[in-house]
Amino acid sequence: MSLLNKLSDRIKECRTKLYLSQEYVANFMTLNRTIITQIENGHRMVSAEELAKFSSLFGMSADTLLNGQKTEMPTTMFARNFDELNERDKDEILNLIQFKKLMQQQQKQMIDFQNTASKINNPEQFAGIIFSLLNFGKLEGVCIQISISSE
Repeated sequence: MSLLNKLSDRIKECRTKLYLSQEYVANFMTLNRTIITQIENGHRMVSAEELAKFSSLFGMSADTLLNGQKTEMPTTMFARNFDELNERDKDEILNLIQFKKLMQQQQKQMIDFQNTASKINNPEQFAGIIFSLLNFGKLEGVCIQISISSE
């Protein structure tokens, strides 16, 4: 694979990993979108000036783009742009991150609970576990309906 094709693939990979459209990249670089398509398909060379703009946009050095060293671009891009936000927007993003973490924890707890509950054959034992979880605040805000039938 030629250097041009490798660079083209890396540019497309970076753009897609950052969830950027070709239109957005074209506007950032003051180019037509069809030129971005040509570059990504390896049909057009990248100038030194364009390489510098791609580097800036993707948050990596031109050397990294040319040589293909792997980096975690979304984190770099986010950190770089986060400082440009106003305090209200920063707080909103941080609150969203906290919310997503809590949702992941609750989902994990629910899966753990379902796995545990599926192994219990005795309804009284199941009710005892639910009661214990409620007493320790592990199921705070959760509505539980239990029906025990005896055979």
